[in-house]
Amino acid sequence: MESHDIVKELLKRVPAKHVAQELGVSLSLVYKWAEAPIVGSGTSNPLDRIEVLTRLAGDMAPLEWLCSRFEGTFVKRPTEEITTEDFLYRISRIIIELGHVLGEFSESNGSIELVSASKAQEVRQRWEKAKAIIESFLIAAEQGRFSKTAPATKDGAAPKEKITPTRYKRSLGLNPERPRVPLNTTVTKPM
Repeated sequence: MESHDIVKELLKRVPAKHVAQELGVSLSLVYKWAEAPIVGSGTSNPLDRIEVLTRLAGDMAPLEWLCSRFEGTFVKRPTEEITTEDFLYRISRIIIELGHVLGEFSESNGSIELVSASKAQEVRQRWEKAKAIIESFLIAAEQGRFSKTAPATKDGAAPKEKITPTRYKRSLGLNPERPRVPLNTTVTKPM
């Protein structure tokens, strides 16, 4: 979906006159924002300008600010390709890290006042990493990389590797050939 399509959808719900008044621009300009720049006489709309600001900033600060204004967070999709083992290793490390962080919170004896701003910022950074890794997993899953019938890639190549229980255990540093102890088994220490 292009930015002018989003403006066009917005104008179906909010009168163009109201948008023009709120933004202090002419009604004709609001209608131009809803036109494709190539086809009609469309012009750069506020969404296009946010895109330019973000590109010029060289980081996601404008988008992060905008998301925070609406009580949300921005999660950038990862651009790197990751293997199944790499994903499983990363996600297990993140889960362990988040467990440590939550453990530190619980050590404050349930008193939220004991959680410092710096500790909250540290947790935020870890959380942002975790969201990016989970996003990469979702993208890979949407591409069919983890299904039994994963589609071939666009160039006709074979699908990427799939998650198997053995690969998963190896990614965690476990021996997949080691027999599992049933949950209802009692383990006793020798005297």
